[in-house]
Amino acid sequence: MLRSIFWKPVSNKSFLHRVKSKLQIFINYNINIPSKFLFFRTLRLWKLILFILTISLTIQSYIYVNRRIQPLNIDYSVLQNPKYFKSYDEKFQGSMLQKCPISERTFKSTIDDVFQYGCRDPLVEAKKPRANAAFVVLARNSEIDGVILSMRSLERRFNQWFNYPWIFLNDEPFTDEFIERVEEVASGDFEFGVIPGDRWRFKDQPVPQQTEKNSQKGKQEGKKKAGKRQKKEPQTNIKESFDTIFFNEAVESQGDRGIMYGNMPSYHSMCRFYSGYFFEHPLVKKLDWYWRVEPEVDFYCDLTYDPFIEMEKHGKKYGYTIAIKELVDTVPNLFRFTKKFIKDYDMNLPDTWNFFTKNHKFYKGENEENYEDVKNMNDFLNKVKKNTIYNYSKIHLNKKSEGSFGSTEMQLLRSLINHSKINGLNLAVEEKYENEEFNMCHFWSNFEIASNSLFTSPEYRAYYDFLENSKGFFTERWGDAPVHSLAVGLFLNLSEIHYFRDIGYKHSTLGHCPYNSPNQLPYKSGPKFKHQVLPQDEIYYADYDPPVTDLNLAENLGPSGCRCRCPSGHREIENSGGSCSALWLKLTSDEFVNGEQDEHFIGGLGVYKTLDLDKIESTALVWLAEWLAGGQNINKWEFTEKQKDALSIMYI
Repeated sequence: MLRSIFWKPVSNKSFLHRVKSKLQIFINYNINIPSKFLFFRTLRLWKLILFILTISLTIQSYIYVNRRIQPLNIDYSVLQNPKYFKSYDEKFQGSMLQKCPISERTFKSTIDDVFQYGCRDPLVEAKKPRANAAFVVLARNSEIDGVILSMRSLERRFNQWFNYPWIFLNDEPFTDEFIERVEEVASGDFEFGVIPGDRWRFKDQPVPQQTEKNSQKGKQEGKKKAGKRQKKEPQTNIKESFDTIFFNEAVESQGDRGIMYGNMPSYHSMCRFYSGYFFEHPLVKKLDWYWRVEPEVDFYCDLTYDPFIEMEKHGKKYGYTIAIKELVDTVPNLFRFTKKFIKDYDMNLPDTWNFFTKNHKFYKGENEENYEDVKNMNDFLNKVKKNTIYNYSKIHLNKKSEGSFGSTEMQLLRSLINHSKINGLNLAVEEKYENEEFNMCHFWSNFEIASNSLFTSPEYRAYYDFLENSKGFFTERWGDAPVHSLAVGLFLNLSEIHYFRDIGYKHSTLGHCPYNSPNQLPYKSGPKFKHQVLPQDEIYYADYDPPVTDLNLAENLGPSGCRCRCPSGHREIENSGGSCSALWLKLTSDEFVNGEQDEHFIGGLGVYKTLDLDKIESTALVWLAEWLAGGQNINKWEFTEKQKDALSIMYI
């Protein structure tokens, strides 16, 4: 009877029928147990309970795994009706982002749009000429399992039809196992490259100790060279020793401060490599385009067109799938050095620069240094009010002789005291450069489809060399993602950047997965596909998410996916608080381009008319004097809504 717990399903009966039969066996058996065997009956009852719980969890798990991501029931007319908004910016404020998340909004504009809504016939597309492009993977030999997972996913979702080559880079030779397993999956050609040691390690970094695999002759030659160097250049050795200590201390300090990956020299090397020498490696330099692929990434949708050809056709030079905010502690001085580079080269910045920065300078006047902590119009008006109270109190009290203070003067004195506290003028000012600060937005470069010409250009090389000379790649933990992104902000227009919203993608815990377009076509495998995907995975892919068939809903959503299967419980990165998708949508929207946005301040975006700070402050002083002349308390003085509107249009 104990074996009945481990029953095997009978193929000619339904799952529910089998569950019901076994439950009936358990119930009947427990009821018929004599009372003297109560202990055994209790034991079996517990097993029954555990059995029922197991079945329940199994059913819940099945439901969860097959749960589909559905569009929300949203009244999209709210976004399109001007009467609901005073300014364009209000569409992106917190309350509206909750009512209508970014994933529920279309990204279509004259600046950028997906290349294809839904599916094309990839067998037809594959007959067209190919671009000079390849997938590029930086990986260790030990990461082969993760590399194969990524290859299987990308081959199944795209490359089985287009057969682009794969390029693998490593700081040491690849093993036979790595090469053999890659060959089993790749539908196109593949090449392997080794990164030279001086291109991987920092010049200040300690040279790794030679292993037992090195020949004795090599060791002896190394000793001879070291001996000659010590004899001829003792001072140089002292300097090299000092630089080595400096490198170790800088890296270890980041670990002590809890900076993610900051205490890993190899991670610093990887970020620096991807920022600089990556594009100069012979296997990459020969390409016009590259698609960067990381180990252990997953693709959720079929891509049935050639993204390289489409990028070229539409004048795009950089493509991404995820844009998020960087960890502040990893790049504390990257923006400062970038601003110095801009100043040294007297650069005129493109419109893309607004995607990476907050511009706080929308006013000009004699006292503008008192407003450097201002971040938006609301902050500005509050600061004007505080400064007006402070200036009025100071001016009025100076006219009074000591001992002649009345109740009004005591109010003014108290306002001066309050104004000098920590919540007054002495607020800490965040680090900004020429009233700009890095908003931490960047393109997540673990997925990157880009023109190699962007990063091999003299302009980018000058920028990279400038950053390299600062030593920030190891004294801080500068990632290649913010470096690439700021470079895009320096050298490309918004119209040259493409958001691959139709590509479902996940790396680590972050992912993007679009709704399926009404335009779906049957799946057909490519002639060179090596079918390395497991059969159960093919069944999973074939059961793709239902497309958005409601045309009114589709118009507002802009569903673009081709045969996407979003994972159950998927959390869309577009809606995350750390995402920069809302900012991208705001900047590339036709409404923004046409100038219908709030002119004076929309969270650090756009080109503003400059407010006349001197006129605003003098006007506010008059209003405060009128308020006090009416016998009102100075601490209760506020700008009326009408006064705020008047101040916000006092342009120079």
